[in-house]
Amino acid sequence: EALVVATTYRLAKKAAGLVKVEVSGANQGAVISLDDAIKAESRFADTDCEIGDLDAVEKALASSALRVTGETYVIGQHGFPMEKQAACASPEERGGMTLWSSMQAPDFCRAKVVGILNLHGKGSLVTVKCTHAGGASDRRT
Repeated sequence: EALVVATTYRLAKKAAGLVKVEVSGANQGAVISLDDAIKAESRFADTDCEIGDLDAVEKALASSALRVTGETYVIGQHGFPMEKQAACASPEERGGMTLWSSMQAPDFCRAKVVGILNLHGKGSLVTVKCTHAGGASDRRT
């Protein structure tokens, strides 16, 4: 932690820029990529998504006439017919949370945050504010 005291705003900004913060164990165990999530078997609880019989999938793929293998990573999104997902969360009093996000289903997002924070029965402590809700049904750019 650091405290900056200055006689002007400009000096305060300059001094704050000189502060170096070191956090032990920062990001240790963090799930920050899709690969990390798969490895950690990190999934939303109580969703309708089911993981099927992976052995049956592998067997069907192995017996197919044409099989394409490999990986690809897309850095960012351009021209995708899917809405972009980004969020900023701010802790509030009494253990609540305000979440700013661009989405079409703020009620689903609110329910997930309530579950993650274990605020069942206290949903009013979570507020979701939509900054933009667009329809991403085609590839207009």
